[in-house]
Amino acid sequence: MEVITFLSGKGGQGKTAVLASVAAGLAGAGKRVLAIDLCYGSRQLDIFMGLENMVLYNIDDVLSGKNDLASALVKSRAYENLYLLSAPFTKDITFLDRERFAGSISAWKMQYDYILIDCPSGLSAGFEVSCAAADRICSVFVPDAAGIRGMDKVIGCMEKTKRDNMFMVINMIHPYYIKAGGQLSDEKVPDMFPYPVYAVIPFDPAYSVSLLEGRMIPGGGFALLFHDLCRRIMGEEVPLKKWEKYAAKKLK
Repeated sequence: MEVITFLSGKGGQGKTAVLASVAAGLAGAGKRVLAIDLCYGSRQLDIFMGLENMVLYNIDDVLSGKNDLASALVKSRAYENLYLLSAPFTKDITFLDRERFAGSISAWKMQYDYILIDCPSGLSAGFEVSCAAADRICSVFVPDAAGIRGMDKVIGCMEKTKRDNMFMVINMIHPYYIKAGGQLSDEKVPDMFPYPVYAVIPFDPAYSVSLLEGRMIPGGGFALLFHDLCRRIMGEEVPLKKWEKYAAKKLK
């Protein structure tokens, strides 16, 4: 029974996509998983989970007492033990009842092996409330200048709140960008940030297409990378694979 918050220091880092794939990987491993979207007003997790036409109620309806949890959950069509609790599309995060959220997470935690929280990007008002409920934090970032700056912000918030329960996912990395000087290599990241790297996910447009089609874990090498990430989350010691061979062969 564990709560993991997925965050990023800025938008466009692929945080929600990574969460969707991790949710599928854990469910595929037999774990009972609840994915919660806290991106009030800009939800996307339902799209990546292939459930965008099935959301009737959201977490705000549950916290306000309008609906119970069971009626607001959307069950995955691909995994028997994976559920989504979506965010409202017309409100912002300031409407979130923080105390009720924390109490609800504590109660729901007893029903699931993993609760995965999609924190709003940019360390806005949702950062503190989602991290306060978390046992661990996953920071997803692209190793370019903007992503590194966002990661610096994450580190600052972690130090300010005296948290050290974080791991990192390096996302959308590609040999072409590294060679051109637009990205840091994954080998240099551990020297900059004092947190373990659980996965290095290369850039490939086919991954984005698969998510938009509701396939949370694509085939081939990407599936292996995400399965290894899930094994690390579950506590196994798994060496990082060489990610370069799974990157897109050509960039347009």
